[in-house]
Amino acid sequence: MDFYLQIMQNFILAILTLLIPFAMVVLNDLLNKKRDDKEFSDLDFYVILEKIFNIPVILIYVVLFFLMIILFSYFSNELKSYCLFPSFIIFLLLLSYEILNITYNFYLWFKGGSKIDSFRIDYLSKNKNVEQKISSWNSVWSNNKINYKKEELFFKVFLRDLYKYMEIKDKKQEDLVVGLLNSFYNNFENRGYQFSLIEGEVYLEFFKFHFEIWNRKFNNKVIKNGWHYGRSINILNKLITKYYKTCFDKGDSFSFFDVFKNYVNDCKNREYIVYLFEMLIREGFLGDIANSEQSYHIWKTDFPKEWKITETNFKDPTNFISKIFFREFFSIYQHKITSDSDDFDKELDSIVTNLFPEVDPTLWADILIYVLCPHVPKKKMESVINFKKSFGFIGRIHTGWGDGGVITSDLIREENVTLDLALILFRSSFDLYHVGENLKELERLESKYSEDGRGEDRRTKYLEILNSIKDRLKPKKVKKNKSSKDKK
Repeated sequence: MDFYLQIMQNFILAILTLLIPFAMVVLNDLLNKKRDDKEFSDLDFYVILEKIFNIPVILIYVVLFFLMIILFSYFSNELKSYCLFPSFIIFLLLLSYEILNITYNFYLWFKGGSKIDSFRIDYLSKNKNVEQKISSWNSVWSNNKINYKKEELFFKVFLRDLYKYMEIKDKKQEDLVVGLLNSFYNNFENRGYQFSLIEGEVYLEFFKFHFEIWNRKFNNKVIKNGWHYGRSINILNKLITKYYKTCFDKGDSFSFFDVFKNYVNDCKNREYIVYLFEMLIREGFLGDIANSEQSYHIWKTDFPKEWKITETNFKDPTNFISKIFFREFFSIYQHKITSDSDDFDKELDSIVTNLFPEVDPTLWADILIYVLCPHVPKKKMESVINFKKSFGFIGRIHTGWGDGGVITSDLIREENVTLDLALILFRSSFDLYHVGENLKELERLESKYSEDGRGEDRRTKYLEILNSIKDRLKPKKVKKNKSSKDKK
């Protein structure tokens, strides 16, 4: 009976000897990949161990073999005669199948083609080890030479992993999701231009996942023994920010606004949309547009008109996005408007001119300074006149023909639009009493600025502005039509 055990032992040793050359070839290939920084080196290492050589299964066979030896040593000769031979045959068949499977997988691996990606995706889908999964995905995203169609295939698996682990309320799974998101974020620059254009709209999917995480974070602020979602939402915020900045840098702002606008229009959760816009604006969205080489094109073509601050948009009860931009603009740029510096601020000038597309930029700059200038008791207008401004030096270009009547008409219309918008946005700053008091102060300041050219120009300018505002604030008299009977 020991004859069979000896055969099994020799057979296993022969198989292990046979596998050594295969292992050496594969390991040499992996080492060359790592040395040359080729794609998927870490991932392929795990795939070869678990999918090609199937090391865990081989180890199981080795353990079973030694267990059989130990067990049979306690059997009687009669029991051995009944058990050993069948066990030998079954063991031999299973091991032979496994060796043939390894040989076939080895052939497919070195043959190349789509089967290699099948091995990789199968491993990525089924592996549950946190460190190995993060390391594997990092080796995918760190490579910048992957065909974009192949990237799409990997991304679908990646996104499926994110959603799957998001549903598991376990701290380790949060670590895994954070690690996966970080692997993509840290290697964002390696994604090709076409990656954002592939079928399935990669970044639209990230916006959707962003909503799912946000919804869990703010509707379930703390889950017992589970996630807080804070780390995940922070990485996704940075990822979305990096996405639009990359699009701007590459001169492809259209791609971002096309995806983002459609997503915003389709999303029904107003609270989330408010959060999303506030996050983007506070991350420098407006400044990045203003400082982009494609700034003019972005403002005129890509930036949605309904998001800009106009009288029509602001009065529209359904248009809350325009109001978000207004609120965040003043929250972020108030300190720049009131910086009391005459150094030209290109960023602020671009935003004021284009975010408020219907106003006269020079007149609007004066109004903003009037509204936001620090108040000095009984010296409000003197403070405003002396205040230095760093934007709003150039008005809009108007074209016409003939005697210039068209241009004059456009300028008058633009001035009226500017004053009307000021009363809508800053109604509390333009009450009739304080406007009257400020006009009186301007009259008193005439002698002070009589020999100060700049000061007098500013004083006269604010006289015109406040008188126009005052005329708009006065209640309009309603003319009563007398009947013919009364006239008689």
